[in-house]
Amino acid sequence: MFLGIEFDTVCFEVTLPLYKSVQLKSEIKKFQDKKAFTLRELQSLFGMLNFACNVVAPGSKSLKKLINLTIDIKKPLHHGKLNLEAKADLKA
Repeated sequence: MFLGIEFDTVCFEVTLPLYKSVQLKSEIKKFQDKKAFTLRELQSLFGMLNFACNVVAPGSKSLKKLINLTIDIKKPLHHGKLNLEAKADLKA
């Protein structure tokens, strides 16, 4: 393991450790059940997803769509809403 990422040099694979995968899935589940979020909550999720995108490159496109939800939100405790497209991206 290096910088929180597991490297398998025999199979040439890179994976997230199990505890990070569980934590990320738990956080995504919270957002799937929410109708609104604060900017700070969403930025926390972005940090976790961005880290996971180091291992799973195709995920960065979905992350960009989620980041676009925060463009009009100026303060950390201001609220925004998840649209259907964003919820679908979180389910995938």
